[in-house]
Amino acid sequence: MSDNANWLNDLYKQGFPYLDHIEENTDVASQFEGVDKWFYCRNPRPYKIEEKFRYEDYRDLLLEDYSNYTTRRPGWARDTQKTTDFLAYIIVPSKTLWILRYPALRQYFLTNYDRLYKRYVEGSKTGEYVWGKTKDDNGLLLFQTANIPVPIKEFPKNWLAKNFWEYWA
Repeated sequence: MSDNANWLNDLYKQGFPYLDHIEENTDVASQFEGVDKWFYCRNPRPYKIEEKFRYEDYRDLLLEDYSNYTTRRPGWARDTQKTTDFLAYIIVPSKTLWILRYPALRQYFLTNYDRLYKRYVEGSKTGEYVWGKTKDDNGLLLFQTANIPVPIKEFPKNWLAKNFWEYWA
């Protein structure tokens, strides 16, 4: 992330104009609640930020349905235990940052799940999820994530106007 730090921090300052400082979250319990960083602004409590990095620009959100498909552990897009305020979706090649209100995104995902699954999983070229792999330090597969790629154009304009912001370096 160090190569990304300068341009990304500049984009964070665009998205949060009153940003005073950022703290990495080292607390394991709140990391499981979806908090990667704390953004300290003028408000009394810091914003809880979950970061997702994307290394290709597909103009979609890769929404994690299951973080462990075998055990059907809920992914970050559906997990009701997440306390995240904002999702920071970082598209590295284009140096783009999308900031989304996480509770609204989760609600959209859960409310529209059947349609999104039918269109972007069953209706995809493979008819399957986009699979992610989580490996241990030796490169052995621990589990697979199951993801649904939802194009930004899928979201209603009025929803985007209230819940989505885009910034470029």
